[in-house]
Amino acid sequence: MIPTFEKALPLPAALVEALKKTEQNPRYHAEGNVYNHILLVLKQIEEYLDRFDLTEEERIVLYWTGLLHDIGKATATKWQNGRWKAHGHEIAGIAPAREILLNQPEITSQQRKKILDLVRWHSVPRKWMARQASLEEYILLHTRTDLRLLGIFGWFDMAGRICDRKAENMHLLDTFNQEIVPEVIRQVGSFDTLQKAYQQADYQRKNTLWSAYNWKNVRLLKKLLQAPAPAQPVRSHWFCVVPIGLPNEKLQQYLEQYFPQHPRFQLSGKPYAEADHTARQSMERSMRNFISVYAESSRSILIEGPFWKKELREIMTQAVRHQGGQLHFLYLEQGSETSDDHRNLQKYLQLPHPWEAHKLEIQELR
Repeated sequence: MIPTFEKALPLPAALVEALKKTEQNPRYHAEGNVYNHILLVLKQIEEYLDRFDLTEEERIVLYWTGLLHDIGKATATKWQNGRWKAHGHEIAGIAPAREILLNQPEITSQQRKKILDLVRWHSVPRKWMARQASLEEYILLHTRTDLRLLGIFGWFDMAGRICDRKAENMHLLDTFNQEIVPEVIRQVGSFDTLQKAYQQADYQRKNTLWSAYNWKNVRLLKKLLQAPAPAQPVRSHWFCVVPIGLPNEKLQQYLEQYFPQHPRFQLSGKPYAEADHTARQSMERSMRNFISVYAESSRSILIEGPFWKKELREIMTQAVRHQGGQLHFLYLEQGSETSDDHRNLQKYLQLPHPWEAHKLEIQELR
C-alpha cells in the first residue's frame, strides 16, 4: 500500500536534513527548500491520484517517484550567477534513490527500475513541451521509459510548486498528457507493449530495433514493430554476460556459482572515463580482441568491471553484436556498504536503455 502523506517519510535522517538545507530558485520554487517541495508533491499525489486510471503498482511507482525525484538536488545544487541551480540533479539522484529502494523489501525489482527511470527523466515533459520537441523524440524516449507515467508525474511535480507562470506550465502538461501521450501510444503502443515486443523478438530483429533507435529512425522502428515474426527465428550461437553491480564477495560468489565455465575478461585499473587516451584505446582494443577470439569458437564469455560508463558499454555492445553474440546484462543489486561505493555509484551508474542488451536480468544479492 502507498504510505499516506501524514506518515513519516521513509528517508534517511541525514538526507532529510540535507534536503531541508537545500534551497531553490524562488522564481521556480517559492515554496522554499527541496524538502518542502517533496512534501507538496506527495500531497498532490495523495489528493489527486484517483483522477488518473492507475493500477496499484503504478500508484506505488508514482508515490516513490514523488518521494525520490529531487533528492539529487542535495548534492547537485550550487550557487551560480546569483541564484540556486541544480543542473544534473536527475542523474545525481539515481544512486541514492536506488540505495533507498533496495532497503524497501516490498518494492520489486521491476518497480524499482521504473521508479529510477522516472527519477532520471522526470524533467522531460515540461522542458520538452516548452521547446516544442518533435513526436519522434517522444517516441524514442517512450522506448526506454513509460511516457504515460512520466506525464502523470510531471503534472504532480508542477502541481507541487509555487512558481511563476504555473498556469501556463500546467497547461503544457495537460497537453502532454491529453495529446502527446495518446498519439505516441497510438503509433507504437504502450511502454509495456514495446518492451514485450522487444523481449519476444528474435536475435536479428533485436539488433535491427536497437539500430533503429540509435539511428533515430522512427519509421523503421514502427515498421519493425508491426512486422510479423519470422518463420525461422535467427538465434545467436554464443553469449556475452555482463554483470552490472559493485564488485565484492557476494558478487564473486554468485558468478562462480552460476557461470563457472565462462572465461572472464576483467576491466581493471582506472575507470574508463578517468583513463588517458592511450589507456582507453588499449582497453577498447583488448576487449574487442577478447570478444573476437571467443566469438570464433562460439564460446560464451563474461566481462567484469565496476565502472560501466556509457562510452565503454557502447563499444562493447557494438563489438558483441558485430561478432554475432547475444549480450546479456545481469543486474546484481545490493546496497552499497561504504561511502566510497556510494560515490562511485553516483558518479558512474547510468541506466542503460532496455534494448541495449538482448536480455536484461535482475538478481538481488541479500
